[in-house]
Amino acid sequence: MKRWHDFESAQRIKRDEAVDAIRRHISSGRVKNVGEKLRYASEIEASPDEMIVFAPTKDRWGSSPMNPNAWRTQSGKPIRRSPPSR
Repeated sequence: MKRWHDFESAQRIKRDEAVDAIRRHISSGRVKNVGEKLRYASEIEASPDEMIVFAPTKDRWGSSPMNPNAWRTQSGKPIRRSPPSR
C-alpha cells in the first residue's frame, strides 16, 4: 500500500507543514474516524515547538504521522502533553 506521506524516521519538519499534510490526508476521504483524527491533528498543532521530529514506532498506528505519539521535540521529548490530573 502506498504511503500518503513522505515523512522519514528522524526527519525534522516544521510543525505547521506536518499538520497541513495531515489535514490534507484527513480531507482526502480515505480516513476513518475523521473527528478523532482532526483532534489528533490539533494536538500536534498545539505543540509549542516550531520544528518537530517524526519518530514512528514499529506498530501500525504508531507509525502513522496522524498519531501525536509519533512526534517528538528536537530534544527527543514527546510533543503530546499528559492529560491533566483529576
